Formats: sequence, C-alpha cells, structure tokens
Amino acid sequence: MALRDAAQHKEGGNIFLIGLEREIPNTFTLVDLKGNTGKKYSLGFYFSEKPRRRNAGEGWPKTPEDNLERLKDAGFPMDALVIKCGRCAGMRFLISITAFH
Repeated sequence: MALRDAAQHKEGGNIFLIGLEREIPNTFTLVDLKGNTGKKYSLGFYFSEKPRRRNAGEGWPKTPEDNLERLKDAGFPMDALVIKCGRCAGMRFLISITAFH
C-alpha cells in the first residue's frame, strides 16, 4: 500500500497522513507545504489508518485511495489574517478595520 510505505517511520512505527473533512473557523485557511491557500481538506498525522474513536470517524476517508486523492488538496490550518467584525459580522483584513464602518 503506497500510503503506508510513504508514511512508515524508520523504527517500524507507522505514521499516517490523513486528509480530513473538517470545518475550520472562517478566520482560518488551509495551507499546503508550498504555501498555497484555500485547500479543501485538513491534514493530520495519526498512528493508525482508521479512527480510534467513533466520533473521530466523521470526515475520515472511506478508502486509502480516497485518502490519496484528498491529500492532493490538503493543508494545515493557518490564521488567514482576517478578523470578524463585531458590528457587522463581516470579514475584514486587519488593516481595513475602522471604527466608523
């Protein structure tokens, strides 16, 4: 299995890269290792290819092939440098917030 071989640790322990469907706050974005933003799946490191808890299975890929496809569009959560306005609930970049909008 390609995923297992790619993620196997030298000492024999397995670490799996899993692309998860997760909601992240709208003030965050998912960024890959190249710096590309707007990714669809959240990247996680796990010691098993299957979820350990029942509720952790939500958003988990159904098959290893599905996971490999997800990894092509996966990234780590990162602050998007926007804030949610307390007055209008709109999203604003930090430099565009004014007291009078």
